[in-house]
Amino acid sequence: MRNKKVKTFLQADSRWGRLPYPVKPYIMSGSGCGPTACADLIVTNPKYKNVTPKETRKYFVSHGYAVPGWGSDWDGIKACLTNYGFKVTNHATMDSFFSAMKKGRLAIILFRKGTRGGVTWTTVGHFVACSGMKIKNGKHYLYIHDPGFRQHNGWYCYETQMMGLIPQIWSCYLPEKKTTKTKKKTAKKTKKVLSGFDISAWQGVNSASAFKKAKKSGRDFVIIRLGYNRELNKDSKFENNYKNAINSGLKVGVYYYSTARSTEDAKREANYVLKVLNKRKLTYPVFIDFEDPTQANLGRTLSKNIVHKFCSIIEKAGYPAGVYASYNFLTNKIGTI
Repeated sequence: MRNKKVKTFLQADSRWGRLPYPVKPYIMSGSGCGPTACADLIVTNPKYKNVTPKETRKYFVSHGYAVPGWGSDWDGIKACLTNYGFKVTNHATMDSFFSAMKKGRLAIILFRKGTRGGVTWTTVGHFVACSGMKIKNGKHYLYIHDPGFRQHNGWYCYETQMMGLIPQIWSCYLPEKKTTKTKKKTAKKTKKVLSGFDISAWQGVNSASAFKKAKKSGRDFVIIRLGYNRELNKDSKFENNYKNAINSGLKVGVYYYSTARSTEDAKREANYVLKVLNKRKLTYPVFIDFEDPTQANLGRTLSKNIVHKFCSIIEKAGYPAGVYASYNFLTNKIGTI
């Protein structure tokens, strides 16, 4: 149900609360919820059972994840937990997060400004730790460890007290140690690196023989453009490309070139993709292609929410979802998914 080894450190604790984060006048008691929440989970690793926010603060500051006047960079959460031995997953949807928590994982939750169900989690932005989940009457209850002065510790219902206030969430776990056994030496099996390509109407007409030639040359999969833009345009070659790719034996996924500028646009685009697919089977995910110049100045939070909205709708329909973007968009415009 929940891991009772998780601690509830307070960022204002006198042992570290007055330490600069990263430089004064900014200090841990005011801005250090990120490293404090991480420390709550890190102590469950026997190797680091004596770690406190004093040590995790040092990690965030020395690696540039503490931002003056802002607090903790989101990417610092995954980096810190990984540094202390955890496998970390950033979740694009709550459904995937709930699935992970059913496996007994721990979590860090980021709350945005707001109140729900009478609970005000923060007036700016706030990281908390989560040590478990239970389901009651169809609702999800999370056990929260709050490092802030409000000290919202205990079981809280996601649907009635958190929904709509979580812009980012991470789950994590400690991988099992592999036991060393004496075995006879056998030839190492090499993993095959899959080879594929993407295609759209820009490549013109692609005959059945062209796809078969690609398959014969060693290509394993193809990602086909299904459509593009907020106007919900279908790629003129999609049906032809899909049919010929399937008949050639290639594994198939699709992508939609998004120009969404709001979560409502993302919802329309995702629903249009599902309408065109009409429950057709895919062996590879449905990708949102998020890199249009008109999306460059939307801001990281809105960009991330647009991507999350698209992926959430796709996943609820039973398809795996993915994100495609340029390096600049992934690192500077969207950030960690």
